[in-house]
Parts: sequence; C-alpha cells; structure tokens
Amino acid sequence: MRKAGRTYCDEYPFASTYQGGTKLPAPQRETTWVSPNENNTQGARITNWRRAERNGPTGAPPARTGVPSALRTPP
Repeated sequence: MRKAGRTYCDEYPFASTYQGGTKLPAPQRETTWVSPNENNTQGARITNWRRAERNGPTGAPPARTGVPSALRTPP
C-alpha cells in the first residue's frame, strides 16, 4: 500500500481493541490511508463512545448491539 500526500494509516479492527493491531492475521484486518482530520475525528468519536459506555450502574460497560450512535454516518 502506498501513502499519498499527508495521510495517516487507519485500521479496522481498531488498533486499540483486543482484535486490533497485529492480533489478527493480515487477511482478517484492513488498513488504508486517510486524512489526518478524518483519523482524528474517528479517534475522538471512538474515545467519546467508550467513555459513555463506562457509565453503567455497576461500573462495567453495559451490553449493546449494533453500531454506536457516535460512529454512525449522518444521513
């Protein structure tokens, strides 16, 4: 993969997750180059969602399904 201009490497699963980084074999993970603004915005949304999820009544994250609202693309 070739880097184009001023870009950051973006990965899925997110590097900060259990499955992220190099935990999974290369065919099971995706990387691409994105603008610094896009990478920073996505990182902030993930961080904010995680902070909100830690506010469960027992201190443990509540179980959720689906895509978190902070990560949904606006219509």
